[in-house]
Amino acid sequence: IKGIEDLRDESDRDGVRIVIKLSEDTNVNVFENLLKIHTPFEIKYGVILIGIKDNAPKIYSIKQLLKEFLLFREQTLIRQTHFELDKAQKHLEILEGLSKAIQKIDAVITMIKSSKDSQEALSKLVELLIVTDTQAKAILDLRLARLTNLENTKINEDIISTKKNIERFNEILTRKETFWEEIKKDLQRIKDKFGNNRKSELKFEEEKFGIEDLIEDKETILSITNDGYIKRIPFDTFRLQRRGGKGVLGQAKNMEDYAKEIIVTTTKSRILFFTTKGKVYALKAYEIPESEREAKGIAIHRILKLSEDEIVSSVLALEKDSKVKNIVLVTKKGVVKKTSIVQFENVYSGGKIAVGLDNDDKLVSSVATKDKDEVLITTAKGQAIRFNNEQIRSMGRTARGVRGIKLLGDDFVVEGEVVKNEDRLLLITTNGYGKRLCAKDIRKVRRGSKGVKAIKLDKASGTLQAVKVVKDKDLLFVMSKNGNVIKINIKEIPVMSKYSRGVRIVKFRGEGDSVSSITTSQNE
Repeated sequence: IKGIEDLRDESDRDGVRIVIKLSEDTNVNVFENLLKIHTPFEIKYGVILIGIKDNAPKIYSIKQLLKEFLLFREQTLIRQTHFELDKAQKHLEILEGLSKAIQKIDAVITMIKSSKDSQEALSKLVELLIVTDTQAKAILDLRLARLTNLENTKINEDIISTKKNIERFNEILTRKETFWEEIKKDLQRIKDKFGNNRKSELKFEEEKFGIEDLIEDKETILSITNDGYIKRIPFDTFRLQRRGGKGVLGQAKNMEDYAKEIIVTTTKSRILFFTTKGKVYALKAYEIPESEREAKGIAIHRILKLSEDEIVSSVLALEKDSKVKNIVLVTKKGVVKKTSIVQFENVYSGGKIAVGLDNDDKLVSSVATKDKDEVLITTAKGQAIRFNNEQIRSMGRTARGVRGIKLLGDDFVVEGEVVKNEDRLLLITTNGYGKRLCAKDIRKVRRGSKGVKAIKLDKASGTLQAVKVVKDKDLLFVMSKNGNVIKINIKEIPVMSKYSRGVRIVKFRGEGDSVSSITTSQNE
């Protein structure tokens, strides 16, 4: 097991205590589960169930053993019910004899007094009351205190109760439904008396699983900085704030580095890293070490085999069982390329070519698409083009691509997105202004044109920094270059026309700060 820095045995008279210190880049959850697999920290053992049947040993399965126990309880209930029935019938016989004697008590007393011994009295009682010898003996044993009217009433009540019991015992022995109801009650009594919580888990076959099966699938945030550091932080790290808030620090105050890319995903998602060299690398989100909010993170070249001057420029999260058909890549100079998702299935941390790039161009955006999706490309000067995904033919990984948008002057692409006509877009500028815009306000045109104006920009707003498709219930995360992160409800940002600048979304803590990246998440 890798990732152990130090191991200490701190066991004492109070119990066993083993302390394991892990390296910074070790996933605690993965380590704990590996510990269970490769050490006696969690054990599995088999059980051979041997019982004695017909004076001979026999090996049972759990099902066979339960059947034998059930058969035993059936036989026990039958014997017990027969015993109780016989007992009740004998008791009823005596009660009925006593009842007859009390009804003719004066004659009974006279007859007993005139008898020369108990045997003669017994014979006379049988003849007088027409009772059995057992009943006659019970009458002779009757105490005088039981000759009162009250005792006579009690005897009659006892007769009624005993007859009901006899009826119930007969029903148990003759009616299957009643018999099994009694079995259920019997088993419940046994459970209540002897049952306890199971401390082990029954398995009927060897469990097969990989490392991913040991990971909890939960929401998480990935952050990549301009200097090439990456970290994974818990989703609930940032509190919800109002629009215009200053946010909380997402990295240490003294760091000159800033987050240029943040995404919200799940721990089991497959993350594709696209670089300025046109290559693609892949990791599972849980393979990225989890860090504190203000931690620097880990150098990305420690987990990806990047070349010396290679920089991650776009990140795409693919969740498990996603129905993505293609990946559309967009470059800074407006080139767009569509490649089947199948060609990215066998990409790992070693990387593969994703797109052929011109020497002065670099990859800026990657989006997952389905067959009839529309593609939206936006530029720093606020231009936007929207066209059908079908206008881009699918190409191999090494192909260059085709022109997606015509750029004017020194303008450049900042974002590529997948949209539908009914979608709403969030546009945010470098100086923290933003708005929501209906996707239908950006009319569809042919691929390769210059597009239309999507936002009014001025000195106060700065240039367009990011564009995302959002829903009213989404949460927005905005990260600044100084490391502040603000988390707000999307519905607090107004829907405006494409001719407006928008409203202030973020107030910066210091001079020279600006928006570096944004991401969104569903608000459960």
